[in-house]
Amino acid sequence: MYYCSRLYIGKSAARYEKRIRARLDAGKTDTGHYLITLASNGTDMLDIIGTGFLVQPSLARRLPMIVGIARTKKEAVDMVVQMVDDCLASRGDCDLRAYFESAGEKTSSSGRRSI
Repeated sequence: MYYCSRLYIGKSAARYEKRIRARLDAGKTDTGHYLITLASNGTDMLDIIGTGFLVQPSLARRLPMIVGIARTKKEAVDMVVQMVDDCLASRGDCDLRAYFESAGEKTSSSGRRSI
């Protein structure tokens, strides 16, 4: 798994970020957390995936770049809205894939944004 350097962290997930990431990197999952990733298909922009689905090895191996971590589905949806707003302000368009890929990928939490 790899994380975007512009990693968005929800307010309720910020306190548990290190624990969530350590468990994800170790292949363990907690139900009730959500990852926002770049879309795995060519038509959508982002996917919201419950971490409980990562017990499927095929999904965990092919997981695209993680751009956000949230503790609730509502928080994940609110983060997507914030990502679109930030992308629009930064680039002048809503090309989220280009917005996050231009930031590169990192495994550290530097550059994270709490929502």
